[in-house]
Formats: sequence, C-alpha cells, structure tokens
Amino acid sequence: LFVLLLGCVLWPNSKLWEKKWTTSEKIISLLIVVSINIAVFFVLVRCGKAFLHPIWNYHAQYQNLARAILNGKLTIDEGYEVFLEQLKTLENPYDTAFRFSVIPNSMEFWDMAYYKGHFYVYFGVIPVLIYYIPFRLITHRDLPTWAAVFASASLCVPGVFYLFYVIKKKFFKDLPYLWYLVLSTILANSMNLMLSMLRADFYYLPIITALGFSLWGIALILSVLYDEGKISFLKIIKLVLGSFAIALTSGCRPQFLISIFVVMAMCIPLVVPFNKEKTVKLIKILPCVVIPLIIVAIGMMIYNYIRFESPFDFGANYNMTTNDMVHRGFNLSRIKEGLYLYFVQPVNHSIIFPFAQPTLQYSEYIGNRVSDWMFGGVFMIYPIFLLIPLIGVIRKELRIKKLLIPSVACLVFCVVVVIADSEMAGFINRYLVDFLWLLVIPTFIILCQLMESSKGKSINVYLIVAVLMLGLFGLTYEFCVAIKQSGMLDDNPAVYYTLRSLMALK
Repeated sequence: LFVLLLGCVLWPNSKLWEKKWTTSEKIISLLIVVSINIAVFFVLVRCGKAFLHPIWNYHAQYQNLARAILNGKLTIDEGYEVFLEQLKTLENPYDTAFRFSVIPNSMEFWDMAYYKGHFYVYFGVIPVLIYYIPFRLITHRDLPTWAAVFASASLCVPGVFYLFYVIKKKFFKDLPYLWYLVLSTILANSMNLMLSMLRADFYYLPIITALGFSLWGIALILSVLYDEGKISFLKIIKLVLGSFAIALTSGCRPQFLISIFVVMAMCIPLVVPFNKEKTVKLIKILPCVVIPLIIVAIGMMIYNYIRFESPFDFGANYNMTTNDMVHRGFNLSRIKEGLYLYFVQPVNHSIIFPFAQPTLQYSEYIGNRVSDWMFGGVFMIYPIFLLIPLIGVIRKELRIKKLLIPSVACLVFCVVVVIADSEMAGFINRYLVDFLWLLVIPTFIILCQLMESSKGKSINVYLIVAVLMLGLFGLTYEFCVAIKQSGMLDDNPAVYYTLRSLMALK
C-alpha cells in the first residue's frame, strides 16, 4: 500500500512535478526525507544483533587502540603477550596456513598488524580519534562500534543531499524540486549503506567514515569553486573545512584520497581554455585547500613512521589475515577479474527469501585469490547506473556547463579504485562502498541534464518512470543482499521471519 501511494505521488502526472515550492516547503520536505532515511538506518542497525555486541576479540581493535593511545602507546599488545612470543619463533608469521598449524588459536589476533614483535591496528586511526577516545574520556567506557557506524552513515546521507543541492543550485536551477528529492534519495541508498547498517562492524567503520568526509569535502569546496562572487570569510571557512574533511580520509580509508583528484577535475573547466580572472581566483584560494591537506598529511606520516618506520606505510601488508600481503605482489590477472566481478557479473536470484544469492565465482587464477561473498556487479544490482552511457547524448550540454570533464573523471577514477582494490585486497562485497559514490555523482549530473533537455517532451515521462523503476529495483535488491549477507536468519530470526511473512511467504 505504501509503495502504491508513493507511486501515485511520484508518477509523472502528479501535480508535485509542476509545483513551485516555497523555501519553507523545500526545507521541511528535505528535513523529512533525510530524517526518514536516518531513522530507517537506525532501525536496520539495531536489527544486526550479532554486531551490537560482537563476540570476536579482533572486533575490539578500535576500543583497544583508544585505551592504548590514552595510555601513551600505539601498540595493542596487552593481553596478547603469549601470542607475540609464539610469533617471534616463526620464520614467516604472515603465512596463514603455517601460522594456524603452529598456533591453532590464531583467530584471537586475526587481522591485526604484526610488525617487529608488536601488534598494531592498521585500520584508519581517525574513527578512534573522533569517536572512541572522546566517548571514553566522557563515559570511561568503550564505545559500541555499531553506534560509530550509524553516526558515520548518518553523516553520509545529508552529505549526498548537500552535494546534489550544490550541483542543482549552480547548474540545474529550473529542475523540479521533487526530481532533486527523488534522485538524492535513490542515489544516497545506492552506495551499499544498508548492508553496513546490518553488519555494523569495525570493518565498515573506516570506509563509511571516509565516505562521509569525501561527500562533505567535495560539496563544500564545489560550493565555492563555481561561485562568481568575491571570496568572503564564509567561503574561506567552507574551503578549509572541505579540504580538512578530504584530508581526514587518509586516516580512515586511503582509497578515498581520490577525492582530491575529483576536486582537481572540477577545477580544470574553470581554467581551460585559459581564463585569467578565474585562474587568479583559484590561486588565491589554493592555500585554503592545500594547508589542511599538508597538516593532516604530516600527522599521518608521523603516525605511520612511529609504527612501521616509514611515513607512507599504513601497515596493511603486515596483517594477520587470509593471505601473505608481504609477498602478494602485483598480477594483471586480478584486474580483469576485478572489473568483471565488481561491475558486470550477473546477479543470482532464487525464489527463497531474501531472493538474492551469492554469485558463483569461477577463476583460472593460479594463486591465493581473496574473495568474499559477491552478489553481482554494481550495474546489475543498481541498474540505474546503466543510464550512464547516455552521457554521450548530452555531452555538448555538459561541456557548456563545464560538467563533462568532472563527470568523465569520476568514471575513470571509479575504474582506478576497482583496480587498486582488486590488486591490493581482493574481491570483497564491502569494497563496493569504495567506488559506488564515484558512480553516484555523474549519474546525478547526467539524469539532471536529461531531465532538463527533455522538458516539455514526451520522453520526459519515460525518463521519470525509468528512474523510479530502476531506482526501486536497486533499493529493493540492496536490501535483499543486506539481509542475506548480514546473517539475520541466524542472529535475529524474529525480524527475519517477520520480513519474510510481510511478503506472504510461508
């Protein structure tokens, strides 16, 4: 009933598409939509019972690091002294099979970084600094990781809406406000966030936190870049905060530093062909962007050097996990497999709730192939991204608006991140968050331009219907994937069977 009512409101013949929204109506509707998104996230995060109080020791790494930092240390050796002595006797402690043969209970320190006789946390330290340490100083207790994951996801949703508001305000002023709300809602929920709520563990925390910082950072900087007015104090604050947010991604998930290049791509149309006035303006605001990057970079390099004797080593190579990262190396075979699995592998349906099933992964790769459950490529899970090739139809309009280069750059950077993840780590479902946002941004731009170009034409109706149908499929399928991979059937069967019964399935 809810879906049918929503369909009546959003269908092309609805008067809301032609409505002239007042400022107060825009603000109220925006707050309602964002609040509903965050409320749904809170319900989901509370349904992932296994991750509310995880029983696995290695899931407490962030809590352990917070206590260590408050005690003036960066190691998390406390309680693991026996294991450390055993690891010192191994010729290659990073050989997983050999390590388990000698130390059968190696799961106790799973996925910690081991370097020269000490355990470290190689996951980004920023979540510890902004969540765990302040919480412990105030309450003298450990912060539950699910609360930090929820807080970061709650930062991502308004970040998407704000970024798209900036793009709409500067380039698509005459588009229906309802179009902005619909697209923002669909695309904000096309970044694998539902799964991060149902599996709110410390693996997702640095990724979701980096995503939030990237979205807000790009939005704040973009709000100033394309502004024709003078550089005011408020704009300087926006630039500094935006740059600082992007810089903090290095201490969460380094892959998100690609945000710097996204901002650079946005600057190219401003100065090419050469525009003296805008070039001078960019030069003037450059320190506001560069200085925060340098400050955070220095801090991260010192942090890395103290731990691993190299300013550029985050420690991922020393993790006690599935494969020997020290000797993993580079292999071109992983690239083609990664592009296929992450982008275009067909989904695997079934008639068994929740309908989404893991895909079969066949490979001729000779070596240790790290892979998690995968449920299809992003173009199959989120078919709204299949509209991206329409960029060729509207390339002239985008070029005039100086949006063609940033849109294409995001798509190129998306491929770069997929290649990097495939080479460095493998094929893991949560890594979709690393690059989905790089598809979300150009998709919004392309669909807004298509809407503007088709205004008053019959094709406009088909575009609205296509976006609603494709978007609804993506939201539904992501939810199905989240239920399947979260382990809800075993951890929270009451909710699982409630959802199952809502679909009249016996």
